[in-house]
Amino acid sequence: IYERQELEEAVATYTGFACEKLRTQGSVARAISVMLRSNPFDEKSLYFRRDLQTQLPFYTSDTGSFTRAAIELVRAIYRPGIAYKKAGVFI
Repeated sequence: IYERQELEEAVATYTGFACEKLRTQGSVARAISVMLRSNPFDEKSLYFRRDLQTQLPFYTSDTGSFTRAAIELVRAIYRPGIAYKKAGVFI
C-alpha cells in the first residue's frame, strides 16, 4: 500500500476488531499503539518500520474513540513513497 487513506482504512478495520474483542471480554483500555512497516526483504528500497503510542483520557472499549486515535497515529507515522506491507494495532 502506498496511499495514506488505504492505511487508515486498514488500521480502522483492525481497531474495530480489537475493540470488539475488548467488549467480548468485558474489558476496557485507554492506550493504543499503531505499527507500520515495509517489506524487509525488498532489496530495491530501504526497510521502514515505525510505531507510535497514545493514551486516551479515559478507559473505554468504544470503537470510535480508538479509531480516531489510531488514524492520528497513522498520519504521524506515514511517509509518502514507501510501499507499506504490514500494519498493526495494539490496545
